[in-house]
Amino acid sequence: MVSLPEGLVARPMRREDVEKAVEMFNACTQRLIGVSMENVEEDLAMWSQLGFDMETDTLVVFTPGGQLVGYAELWDVADPHVRPFGWAR
Repeated sequence: MVSLPEGLVARPMRREDVEKAVEMFNACTQRLIGVSMENVEEDLAMWSQLGFDMETDTLVVFTPGGQLVGYAELWDVADPHVRPFGWAR
């Protein structure tokens, strides 16, 4: 269960969120290392990999105005399922 401040909404990522997610990821990398590293096509291809399901493996957080302010993913696509990988922004 996710507990968020009032007004914020968490749900699984959807394909229509990809552009907002890439924009947020690039804002983070610009701030951290001065470059944009993500693009819509590559990220969609990554999230389309066999065994990865955006419905169960991602979580996005939106403000009441619809701005994406948080993202998390968990990768556990290889047998044996003993080394999951998580990433968040």
